[in-house]
Amino acid sequence: MNLNRILFFAFLLTALGYYNQALAQSEQLRGYVFSSEDSTEVPGSHIKNISRKIVTTSANSGYFEIEVESGDTIEITNVAFDTKEFVVKTTEGLKAIYLKPAIKFLEEVSVSNIPETEAAFKKRIVDMPMQETGQFVPYGMSPPPVQNEIPLSYDKNYTNRVGYAINHPISFIKKKLSRNHKMKQKYFEIKAHEDETIIIEKKYNREVVANLTGLKDDQLTDFIQYIDLKPDFLLAATEYEIAERVLALLKNFKEENPKEFPG
Repeated sequence: MNLNRILFFAFLLTALGYYNQALAQSEQLRGYVFSSEDSTEVPGSHIKNISRKIVTTSANSGYFEIEVESGDTIEITNVAFDTKEFVVKTTEGLKAIYLKPAIKFLEEVSVSNIPETEAAFKKRIVDMPMQETGQFVPYGMSPPPVQNEIPLSYDKNYTNRVGYAINHPISFIKKKLSRNHKMKQKYFEIKAHEDETIIIEKKYNREVVANLTGLKDDQLTDFIQYIDLKPDFLLAATEYEIAERVLALLKNFKEENPKEFPG
């Protein structure tokens, strides 16, 4: 074997070693792109691995996957949203990425059908009849989205039951051993929790309480701390029920603080 052939094989083995090392280190980053405004999927977003110059696009469901290494910088862009960058620390689980909608300047418009005074606003809320859906929507607010539920096949409360294990033994074992199933299960749990938070925020926030009570600044802060409405109640209650509870507690709050509310 001549020297040139020996050098060629040495080079080939070295190149294969680097190639295998690169394959061993690279992983797939998987996740979904959502809007931070309403948690809806954002399809057509460009996910770029700046460090490795790799680009992919999110699907209609917002899902994407891209080859990464620990420490790579990822950039996500969409014409309707602000650009977001982050450094990859881990590829475990499904990553939920929220993009902030880009600010758009609109022409000033006139809004009608708004009560002229604060008292008229309160009275209109209390007198508002229940709608067929059981949902009460205060003026200036959009109906909340339907709460995202965890699919039954990924609901731990269902798949961990003894009855499920007995009736579906093979499926039960597969779900326990499948890493992919556990990743999706975790994703649906996170998504459901985030959707619940968004629903609560749309039905009950500082601005809503201010409009209902007329309180401002420190008085408003103290009152919100005083009523301390629990998340379980806010999630299950309609906007009408929340408004009733707030106004009822406002009366108690004023009675307990006569110096701040004389007369």
